[in-house]
Formats: sequence, structure tokens, C-alpha cells
Amino acid sequence: MGLVWESSLKISYLADLITFTVATDETDGYLRYIRSAHLYGYHVKTLGMNEKWKGGDMYHRGGGHKVNLFRSALKPLKGNRDIVILFTDSYDVVFLGLPDQVLEKFKAFDSRIVFSAEITLWPDRSLFSEFPATENPYKYLNSGAFIGYAGDLYEILDSRPIKNDDDDQLYYTQIFLNKTLREKYRMRLDTKGSIFQNMYGATQDLKLNMDNAKEEGTTLENVLTGEQPLVLHGNGLSKLAINSFANYLARSWDPINGCTACPKEPLDVTPPPIVMLSIFIPWNTPFLEEFFERIQNLTYPKNRMILFVYNNKIEFFLCINRFEYHSYKPDEQPSLRPHHDSSTYTINLALNKPGVDYTGGGCRFIRYNCSVTNTRVGWLLMHPGRLTHYHEGLKVTSGTRYIVISFVDP
Repeated sequence: MGLVWESSLKISYLADLITFTVATDETDGYLRYIRSAHLYGYHVKTLGMNEKWKGGDMYHRGGGHKVNLFRSALKPLKGNRDIVILFTDSYDVVFLGLPDQVLEKFKAFDSRIVFSAEITLWPDRSLFSEFPATENPYKYLNSGAFIGYAGDLYEILDSRPIKNDDDDQLYYTQIFLNKTLREKYRMRLDTKGSIFQNMYGATQDLKLNMDNAKEEGTTLENVLTGEQPLVLHGNGLSKLAINSFANYLARSWDPINGCTACPKEPLDVTPPPIVMLSIFIPWNTPFLEEFFERIQNLTYPKNRMILFVYNNKIEFFLCINRFEYHSYKPDEQPSLRPHHDSSTYTINLALNKPGVDYTGGGCRFIRYNCSVTNTRVGWLLMHPGRLTHYHEGLKVTSGTRYIVISFVDP
């Protein structure tokens, strides 16, 4: 039987596994971590909350502050060799399975301490040759997640000091590469991702399985090793990747209810922020009308939305809507001879800026000696087409003038 740490650091015998993490702020990533922990039943002790972070910016070497916080928390258990301790980062970690599953896989290692493994070696690449050979590329220690017995973990942490701004991963790497310590504590790396999966450099190996998402939730598989990890860590430059994967994992989504982890009540934001929605249509796409109806039916205030639509099928669009697209330039077609349109009405829509993109141009109605020039972008000229409005296109003297013409027969 294990222990649960309360906020007062009082110990009670309730669980088989104690989980430690470090977080100084309740970020979205931390709240996501805690949600997944509660979902699967982990008893988490958070170290450093509301304290000043002293471990550097985490984009370079640093993180020793985590080690010192963890060592202090383990000190009351320094003689205990039965309690199992799980340590993970929090801002970029999600639990994917039950504590019992973690314990079962840990004991299968026949080890006292198991560290997670990753594809890249950080921060000291000169240690490349000192790591044991493995069957797959997950061969280098990652300090963002590991598991071991309390007394053993405290002893390795107490074996050497570390400054708050020193690198925690290098610290644990040097301990692991010490052959005497490695053999004494039977330290292992989880090179198959049986318990821990680090994402940086490995997203191509990861597959979301949604076949039984409604009943069992979405699961994660490493297709290279065939394992289904229980702890997912978005280490290094994989923060966006874990944000994407975590949208579906830890029962955050199912095909019936959609996002089950999203807040049930809408956020109280007044006024709502301006959002931009970009829609790209690079090829012929069915059911576009229904798609845009859904966009139109969004409950978000339309005056707070910017809609950008990219449609690569211009000719098809113009054809079905009886539009014609024209360009006028001095060295090709600078003007248009006098003519009648056969339509009942003609619509002329300007697409670029007069005086900036081109000079000259416009439409002259010969019978009335009336010229319409310098039409603003998006402004529309509409006139009768048959008989009465004999007209010509005025000469473009520089640049290129673009217009869209539509012929209307009601």
C-alpha cells in the first residue's frame, strides 16, 4: 500500500503510487495535466506552486530547480524502498492510462528506477557513445518522466548537488551513465515507450486510434514499437504537437459529443475578441453550400469575425455564376471597342486600385458622353445592357486593371 500527499504534507495510506510534478503557475497545460490525472485516478503532489521559478527559461539549459524541489519532497521517505514514486513534468504532459497499468509495466522492467527515453540527445551531445545500444531510436534519457522506489530515488538525488539553474536532464544523464550507480539501482530506459512516450522527433511514429472512442476513448499507439504508452510528454519543440494530440486523448473527445473536455458554459468575454476564419478550397469540393451554411449559422457575432476564403477554382466559380473575369493592360488589350451587351443588365466590379495598380481605364457611355472612372475596389457599376447603353472600355495607360463582369437576365 502506498501513500497520498496532502497539501499539508501529511501522509495517508491510500494509494499504490504517488505522483510528483513541478508547476509554479496554473497554466492551461497544468490544468490539462490535472484533469487527466483526476480522470485516471492519480494522486498528484504539485511542488513549487505560486513560487518564483529559479530554473531558467527552459529553452536553454536549466531546470535544476525541479530536482531540488523533488529532493526536499522525498526526504521524509528516504528510507522507504517499497513506495513507488512517479515523477513527471506537468505543462506538457498528459496521462493516458491507469496507475495500476503504470505499476504493472514498471514491475515488468525488474528495475528500481526507469527513465523515459527519447530520440535526441540533450544537452551534451558528446555523451553520444556512452549510451547503451538499442533496437530502436529511443535510446537517450529524458528527465521529464521517470518512475522508481522512493528510497532509491532519494539516494541518487542526494548523491550529488545541483544548482537551480543547472540542467536537470544533464544531471540525471550523468547519474544514469555512472555504471556503478546504474547497476546498483538497476536503472533502465523505457526505450520502447511502454510507460512513457516523448514526442519530439517521434510524431511520425504516433497514431491516434479512434475505433472505440465512444466506449474506451481515443488511444495512442507507437507504430514503431507496437506499444500503447501511459504517459505522453510533449518535450522540446513538440508543444504544438501535444496540444493537437491532447485534444483527443484522455477522453477529451468522442464522436458523439465532440469536445468533452471543453467548458460547458461559454466564456464571459465582453466584447468578444475579433477572430479570423480562413477557409482554403484548393480543389473541387462537394457540399460547399452546406458548409457555408454552417459558417453562417455560427452563434459568434458576425461583426467580430473576419472571413478569408481562398478558392483555387476560379474558372469553375465564374462559370456557374455567369461571371467573366477581365484584365486590361497597355501592351495586350488596353481598351474595349464600343458595343451593346446582350444582357438585360450588366454588373462591373472593380478588383484593384486605380492610380496605384493602374492608370486610365473606365467605362464611357457614348450616347450620353458619360465616363465612369477610378472605381474603388469592391465598388459596383450596374447599367442596362441592351440598346440604350452603348458603351466602350477606356484605354488603360499603365499597369493592369482587373474587373469582374456579370450579365444579368432576370
